[in-house]
Amino acid sequence: QGQVLVTFDLDGYRYYVKSNSITSIACTVSGTPCRDLTIYTKASVYRVDGSGVTTSVDGNVTLRIDAHDAGAALTGDTIGFTVLSSKTSNLYWSNNWAFDTTAQAWRTIPEAVTVGGGAAVQIN
Repeated sequence: QGQVLVTFDLDGYRYYVKSNSITSIACTVSGTPCRDLTIYTKASVYRVDGSGVTTSVDGNVTLRIDAHDAGAALTGDTIGFTVLSSKTSNLYWSNNWAFDTTAQAWRTIPEAVTVGGGAAVQIN
């Protein structure tokens, strides 16, 4: 039942990635409570130009979200977003696309989330 809306700026446009339906949610590190989630959702990508004109870029893309809740600590939360074409597997966007030397592969490396006065990632 939730919805995810990711926005980013690229090449003079603002892009919106809007989730349509959650495909799967998995607790990726065992523990109680689960503090590490991977979420897959189908999404649509839209582009807005400087005049405010919205254009549909692609539908049925895959949005992957990797989230870590550090618990009561005010630091340590991380999040990663990856948007891939379901048709070609091309990367539309990642908040931190980098080569992972341990996995010997390119992937989104979750980044630290900072917020004043409370936790930024909370998994319930």
